[in-house]
Amino acid sequence: MVMERQSDCYCKSFSTWDKLVTLLFGVFERCDSAREVCDGMAALSGKLNHLGMDCAPAKSTFNDALNRRSEKVFEAIYFALISYFASFFRPSPH
Repeated sequence: MVMERQSDCYCKSFSTWDKLVTLLFGVFERCDSAREVCDGMAALSGKLNHLGMDCAPAKSTFNDALNRRSEKVFEAIYFALISYFASFFRPSPH
């Protein structure tokens, strides 16, 4: 989906994957601002490598990605995951 939508085109260091991990971190940690997300990730920077990130993003890098790059790839990923896991979401008979 990243290649199909060219979401990493003109991206030097902050990939679509990095943006997704950063966004999910903000959601899971219930962060209220980009500063809180980036500072929280910086505190865990040594543990980010297993997620494919070398370090936490700078606040300006994260904000630039939010403002300048399309969210359409994440919409496609969301609907693909919903479709793939649909059988797990169906209510089971009691």
